[in-house]
Order: sequence, then structure tokens, then C-alpha cells
Amino acid sequence: MCDMSDVCRVWPQIEDMGYDWISGQDHFYTQRADGAGSFEAVACHAALAALTERVRVGCLVYSAGYRNPAVLAKSLVTIDHLSNGRLEVGIGAGWYEEEYKAYGIPFEPFNVRLRRMTETIEILRALWSNERTDFDGEFSTLRNARCDPKPLQRAPRIWVGAKGPKALKAAAQYGDGWNANFMSPEDFCECCSLVMPMRCEMLSHSMRASRVNDEHGAVHPWASCMTPKFTRSHGALRWRKCTLLSVCGTAKRIEAFHFVWLKKWANDFQIAQRRSSRTRDTTPSRFATCAKFSAT
Repeated sequence: MCDMSDVCRVWPQIEDMGYDWISGQDHFYTQRADGAGSFEAVACHAALAALTERVRVGCLVYSAGYRNPAVLAKSLVTIDHLSNGRLEVGIGAGWYEEEYKAYGIPFEPFNVRLRRMTETIEILRALWSNERTDFDGEFSTLRNARCDPKPLQRAPRIWVGAKGPKALKAAAQYGDGWNANFMSPEDFCECCSLVMPMRCEMLSHSMRASRVNDEHGAVHPWASCMTPKFTRSHGALRWRKCTLLSVCGTAKRIEAFHFVWLKKWANDFQIAQRRSSRTRDTTPSRFATCAKFSAT
């Protein structure tokens, strides 16, 4: 297990390399190695906000069952102020049963955990926007609750971690974005074919844009939400309208990601490479941006 001093040293270095976003995770244990340990998520999120200047700072994703949602709302506002408005919020229903049981937290059936997650999202948004909040939910009750100060951002984005059809529907309905966690390119495309039409149907009369986030660093806007037009080709969902997309990661990961999208989704990419300030070359680096994505 690395020391916190190592983590704090690496965050600014990652920012200097040109990355746009750094995220933590919300786990009490780690699956990487027995006894390796894991630092607490909210504390790490706050430290990340304080020790960086430019990158978006997030956690993918907070488990809705681990914390009182009103207290979490307050913590996240503090992080938004620490970061000067760079907060990104990930919320999920939770899945790591071993952690729940070890820490004495009830591991509820999936449908219950999903309802708890959506209620948490409702409470976060209510406290961030209302002067005072009264809320009668299945899991929480608020009376004349205040959350002052408000976030620096008018409405911090909430990314919903989801895989199955029910969770993807919740992501489309309640989230500003979707966090695709630990899945193959094929599974990612399959999930997109489910979540994108749901989202676009809900936003068909709205001009509000949202995004999709990939655990490995890819960030995609929600499909053509303002003018959702789709065709199907070889089982894949394809968009008629142009939308923007960015992706970051190792050169190998970027290349693999682009190949999948070119093969299954798009017919055109324009890739803007980050020029190194030291070598003045234009070779693919650890950060790249797709300036254009179009499909016909």
C-alpha cells in the first residue's frame, strides 16, 4: 500500500501531465491485494481538491448506502469550495457486499439500494438549490434543512454508476452523466445502446446537455440529446448528428478505444494531440482529445 504522502505527491504530477480529471473511489477495502488497504473517500476527495489547481476532482462513485445523504451534500459543497468549483460527483447503489457486512451496514436487495441511490440524488440537488428543504422519503426525512453556503457551481454534475438495465434507466433519469465501470468495449457499446435512447427520450424537448464517463478516462457527451436521431447498423446504435468527445489515458488505451468506436460507432475522428512543451514534438502522449465525432 502506498503512503498518503505518495498519493499527495502524484496528484499534482498527473495534473502537470495534462490530464483533465482525477477521481478517487469509495471503498473501505481494495480488491487489488489482500491487506493493501484503502483511504476514506471524502477525506481523499477534499485533499485532492486542495492540492490541485486545474483538473476536475471527482469520486467514482460514492456508495449511497455508506453515508447520510444530507451530510454527504454538505461535504461535497465544502469540496466544491476547496477546489474553486471543480467538483464532480459520482453516486452508485453499491455492490461490494463484503464491505457492507464488515462495517455493519445492511446490504439491502438491489432494488432497495437503487431506490436509496435515486433518493440520495434528489436530496443532494434539493439541498444545493433550495434555501430550505423539507423532504419525506423512503429512507430519509429532512425538516427545514439548510445547506449553506451553496456550491460555487450552479449545479454540480452527478454521474451515476450503472451496468444493468434498471440501473442504466436510473442513470438516464436522474444523472447528469453515466459512469461505465470495469466493462469491455463490447459491453460498453451494449450499455450505450440501452442508456442513450432512454436519455434522449427524456431530454427530447430539452436543450440541456449531459455526459458519459468511462472509468478508464474517456468522457463522452450524452449522444445527440438535442436532436436524437438514430440508425442501427450491425447491432450497434449509430448517431446521425455530430457531437464532441474526449479521451485520455495511455497511448495504447487511446488507440484501442478509437479503434472500437471507429469500427462499431463512428466513421470519422479528428484527434488533437497534446504538444510537449519540453520536446516540441507531436507524438501521441498520455493525453489526447477527439475534437470531432460524427456518424452517418
